[in-house]
Amino acid sequence: MMGETNPKEIIENIQKRISEEIEKKNRGEYTPVDYKGVKRILDRLNARPRFIIELIQNADDNNYDVSEPFLEIYIINYGEEGYPYCLWILNNETGFKKENVEKLCQFFGSTKRKVGFIGEFGVGFKSVFSITNDPYVYSNGFSFKFHYEEKEPLTLIRPLWIEIPPEFVKREYTNIILPFSEENKKEVLNQVNQISPPLLLFLKNVKVIKVKDEITNENTHFKKEKKGNEISVLHNGNEQKWKVVKKQMTIPTELKDYLKNQMMKEVDIDTTEIILAFPLENSGNPKTSEEQFVFAFLPVRKYGFKFIIQADFLLTGGREDIIKDNKWNEWLRDSIIEVFLDAVREFKNDENLKYGFYNYLPLKEEIKDDFFLPVVEQIYERLKEEACILTKTNKWRRPSEVLIGDDEIKEIVTNEDLQKFF
Repeated sequence: MMGETNPKEIIENIQKRISEEIEKKNRGEYTPVDYKGVKRILDRLNARPRFIIELIQNADDNNYDVSEPFLEIYIINYGEEGYPYCLWILNNETGFKKENVEKLCQFFGSTKRKVGFIGEFGVGFKSVFSITNDPYVYSNGFSFKFHYEEKEPLTLIRPLWIEIPPEFVKREYTNIILPFSEENKKEVLNQVNQISPPLLLFLKNVKVIKVKDEITNENTHFKKEKKGNEISVLHNGNEQKWKVVKKQMTIPTELKDYLKNQMMKEVDIDTTEIILAFPLENSGNPKTSEEQFVFAFLPVRKYGFKFIIQADFLLTGGREDIIKDNKWNEWLRDSIIEVFLDAVREFKNDENLKYGFYNYLPLKEEIKDDFFLPVVEQIYERLKEEACILTKTNKWRRPSEVLIGDDEIKEIVTNEDLQKFF
């Protein structure tokens, strides 16, 4: 039982309410539903289908009473008319409640994110409609689906009770089943294949992601382990390590107004998180041999940095680049320096990094896009005033306070003499 009514009654009451809205609209009567909002949802689904990012983030935002939250993704043969395949997602969260279902059946509704994620501007779970017209949800006694009809947009949010779930459903978990066609197979596989070890760096709860393609018999397993600010991800037996530094940035009021105009809706967040992840060798020393991706949760592209940058950048329609002429993105870019300086202060206390973290510093000639050149300029300008050079006497000094000499000079002029003369 869920509150005053059981799961079936909750679904049927929501279904009845939305069906009445559809009838009012068809009769030309007043309806409180925001149809402009419906159209914006549909436009974004068509322009930027990113259902996998939404499903993973929703799972990470869920509540858990287990020590190892997981997300399992299966691609299986389905065999229904028009749907030869399906994506079956399992999550060991505590399960759906009435308020979760209510919000799922609203436009722009969310019981989740209040901090950080801009993403799809409220598309959320509805992003799954980019690859299926018939998503199913089974969780904590709830058993329902949506059946989207193009002629009636409100069917995006009208739930239909399912009396008998498929036999493969695991009732102790939250199950999301997304049947998809041959036409959408390439898009589904493309998005699932974008799940990579760095992605787990940005998750707060989910520690394990399993992907099993039962069509090709390919299995992928990711497991995150955290020790302080060091995170390692085991990927099919291989380990990758990073030093991760995060910072919550307070969003200026004028930027919230800017985003409101961009989205045509209220911005219900006050802070956003910027994450920098610095690759490590197994020894814990800096690993700077490879160029790293800039992420907007999923990888966007490489811009020439030797460390990962993760921020809520707004992207072009195909996710192939960051939108350049955009005040929000410019503010995020200019905020990277504050996180980088926090990282330098942590490096100074790390025996494996304090001698070699300079190798992470970007060079202008390495940066592949003028948009990110200000980051390089800011790093060097701010480091001039930072005690970031470790001297022979094992003290941290500003660059202007340090002289470099070869072994012969060091024998002739002692450190004590330098301090006396300069």
